[in-house]
Amino acid sequence: MNTKKDGLTITEYLDHLKIIFDKFVAIGEPLSYRDKLIHTLRGLGPDYNAIVSSLSARPDRPSIDEIHNLLINHEYRLVEQQAVDHLNLVQAQFAQMNLTQFSKNNNSPKSYPSNFLNNFKPQHFYFQ
Repeated sequence: MNTKKDGLTITEYLDHLKIIFDKFVAIGEPLSYRDKLIHTLRGLGPDYNAIVSSLSARPDRPSIDEIHNLLINHEYRLVEQQAVDHLNLVQAQFAQMNLTQFSKNNNSPKSYPSNFLNNFKPQHFYFQ
């Protein structure tokens, strides 16, 4: 049996595996807990290596619900991190675009009157 998570959500992936595991039960060849766990973890892919290592190293036997919850939490963190990475990329591209636009529009540095700094008084803002 070779089942991969690929583009499925964790819930979709586990539902798909449950259907397969139920088919083994239907033909009178139920899989052991260990076999189910191995097949479940093997199909997750590299994004889940930390969870796979953690679950594989546990001395106890986590319930299917606990595994499901751990995988969903990890999936949520992955999606959240991808969103942050995407936002950082967009911000970097925007900053680069503004810098490029600024340099095109400003071929020479601006000159300020010599007394500019002497007359400059910073504004003070206080938090209330």
